[in-house]
Amino acid sequence: MPTIKISRAQNGSAALDYALGKNRLKDSDKEYLVKHGVDPKIVDNLHNRAVVQQSYNLIDINHAKAEMKQTRAIANNRGKTQCMRFIQSFADYEINVNDPQDWQKANDIGLEIAQKIAPDNEFAIYTHIDGEGHKVHNHIIMNMTNLETGKKYHHTNDFVRVAKFNDELAEEFFPMNRNMNVQNQIERKTMAERKLKAKNQYIWKDDLRHRIDSVMLHENCTSKLQFEHALKEKGVIYRERGKNCSYSFLDANNKQRTSRGNKLGQDYEKETINDELVGQNNKLQFRKQRADRQEYIRNFNRQPEANTRKPKLYSRRARQGHNFAEYYYQPTIQRTEFIETNNRQTKQYDEKSRQSYQTARTEQPDLSRNQSTLNALFEKIRRNLRAAIKYEVQRIKEVTKRALSKLDSFFMDDRLSDEGYSNIQNNITDNHLDMNKSIKELKQQRDVFKQTDQKYQISKKRKIIDQESPNFKRQHRRQRMRGPHL
Repeated sequence: MPTIKISRAQNGSAALDYALGKNRLKDSDKEYLVKHGVDPKIVDNLHNRAVVQQSYNLIDINHAKAEMKQTRAIANNRGKTQCMRFIQSFADYEINVNDPQDWQKANDIGLEIAQKIAPDNEFAIYTHIDGEGHKVHNHIIMNMTNLETGKKYHHTNDFVRVAKFNDELAEEFFPMNRNMNVQNQIERKTMAERKLKAKNQYIWKDDLRHRIDSVMLHENCTSKLQFEHALKEKGVIYRERGKNCSYSFLDANNKQRTSRGNKLGQDYEKETINDELVGQNNKLQFRKQRADRQEYIRNFNRQPEANTRKPKLYSRRARQGHNFAEYYYQPTIQRTEFIETNNRQTKQYDEKSRQSYQTARTEQPDLSRNQSTLNALFEKIRRNLRAAIKYEVQRIKEVTKRALSKLDSFFMDDRLSDEGYSNIQNNITDNHLDMNKSIKELKQQRDVFKQTDQKYQISKKRKIIDQESPNFKRQHRRQRMRGPHL
């Protein structure tokens, strides 16, 4: 799987010059290509370190420095960083350094990842084949100015996002190399280690890996304490630091060496070591249980000779023990049939549950419509009741007002006798009684409606709450349920 690195360039022109490497391709690199089968005519035409180059959102790749500088000047972008630099490296089994067509393929992959990183920025993609390991790698230079907004590229700690794009392209272009990549990640070896190995010289990291492997291959190493004690006997000190771990020892040259687990490879990291210790512990427990079962069966077969005095009692206990051993320690047809029956019943139950769920989903719209209809009906009754009370009170007030005004006019004209005064007073009293009676009846109707409201638990939002729902108590605690406010 290709790897990618990110860095910032304070001088964009210098970054572009380094990536192009004009007339800087070494003769040793040309000899390497010719020696490994590349056409000499193609090699003679190579002068720059960048064997393939192309641009994105630029008019001409040969004038990349001037175009990027002009873009930054127009947008008035200031700051230390002028460009972002992405270095994308490929493994030998992904891109063949001796095939010029693979050079163009690597450059096209760099163009695609550039489009994913920032589709509105300017990019210059250069492909190199030089270096100590002759690995094909891309130098992707991105201008910080966005062509659409004129703003600078702001992605602090953007490695996770860019690495995700890189992995997606690896899955697309190299789907068959996934297992090879996993195998290579087991042991991480630097270029210096490879050179020492080619010369058959001592490599202290390989020595450290060999000591750790010899401890992990021991069957009795099943806990962290046993692992640390066994490493001490091998001269290695194990320490844990957060999510990682480190190993320290004296190498063959009597020099103190320390390395973290992730620098040695995946097999030497903290989580991997813990998983292997747990696995070895489980295997040891399984062996002990298996030995106990075999010992139990041997003792069971010897018991009839030692227990001949109580044949009836022994035969019953022996039969129980035999059934127990047969059930727990030997797979039988009955247990298999029981498991199959249980699985069949579980599938039937799942099918019934799925059908019940589908039925409830189909009935849900009807319940929602009924609920909205009932809410509308309650709201209509509430409005009518409020209007009726208001109308009765207003009517009785008007009648009382007219009677009092007539009574005042009679007093002013001195035309009211005592009998007439008493009749008018009685009419006013009757009107008050009628008003109180009407209000009392309406209040009774309101109480009935309030009881109905409480029965169906109508909230302030005029929505019915199902008392059987799991959220009823929580909603009931949050807001107090009340009847209509008249």
